[in-house]
Amino acid sequence: MRQVELTQRDPRLAADASAPSQGPQKGPAPAPQVDVFGNWFITASSSVGWGPITRPVLDNFPTPEIEKRCSDSMPHNEAQRREMMTGYKDQPPPHGDAVPGWPLRSE
Repeated sequence: MRQVELTQRDPRLAADASAPSQGPQKGPAPAPQVDVFGNWFITASSSVGWGPITRPVLDNFPTPEIEKRCSDSMPHNEAQRREMMTGYKDQPPPHGDAVPGWPLRSE
């Protein structure tokens, strides 16, 4: 696993360069139809661990509080999630609409 840092700044340009204009950031499409990374660049990465890049090795990250907050926000309970992740499935579970969705291709 790698932690990757993305910034919306081309590291090859001066820090005061003007930012390019953005198109729509959401829409009805379930998947991207255009380059969704645009002017975003990978500016740092770490294979040590997941967490703040300034302190990548943490004794307990994510913390129990973060794990609980994440678990509480899931649409399925723990037993349903475990069932989805284990065993053989004839078909994938149903999915809902893309939220917020991807923009349609401009014509």
